[in-house]
Amino acid sequence: DSLGLLHQWIGQYAAAESAYNRALALNPEAGVAVIHLGHLLFQQGRYRAARAQYQRFIQIARDDRGRARGFNSLAWVYWTQGELGPAALAAKQEVHHDPASLWNSLVLALLRKDQTAVTKLAKRVFAPAAYELFRERGMLRIWEYQRGNVALRQGRPDEALGHFRLALQYQALEWNIDSFEDCLANAYLELGRADEAITEYERILKINPNYPLAHYHLGQAYERKGESERTRAAFDHF
Repeated sequence: DSLGLLHQWIGQYAAAESAYNRALALNPEAGVAVIHLGHLLFQQGRYRAARAQYQRFIQIARDDRGRARGFNSLAWVYWTQGELGPAALAAKQEVHHDPASLWNSLVLALLRKDQTAVTKLAKRVFAPAAYELFRERGMLRIWEYQRGNVALRQGRPDEALGHFRLALQYQALEWNIDSFEDCLANAYLELGRADEAITEYERILKINPNYPLAHYHLGQAYERKGESERTRAAFDHF
């Protein structure tokens, strides 16, 4: 599993998948290999296969915390695909197994523009005690990503960009569903700041030339600038 994580982290996705499958051949109930394989598939956009791994992880999880993690990942895939109904069901199961695991519920409230629910959930998700827990566990990149995501969805772009810049100053967690290395680039793209988005995507691709979706979004940024040859090259690479 650790070998799989290494290959995945540096963009060698076929080798990563092979390593995870080798781990699962040794132990079909190695939960950590199951969920990490799910993350690998998710990051490549292979959503159906990722969901199957997360469902498998839920089946073999030994405690409620593990089951909550599985439902967390499952909800993440669904709302990424725009399937809010299944995402809500998965998020409900996530909270059932871990009442403090509320991020997906907050995302869904934002997507549904349910401001009452957003206010209520944000107060719990971003409580001072939660910050201290994230800081203690070295998870502040996730914390800043989440703060930036909420600010962006609520129409506070400068605040969002500040959080995303802070997120990139903290270490990414290789075991997480997403490294959020492209959070600032994606925000620039969404805000129509194509030049800054291009600079960020190019920075990411120097770290990992195969970073998921970076070439695709780079193509979108060039397209907005009317640079047809660069647009085509980025999409071809993707």
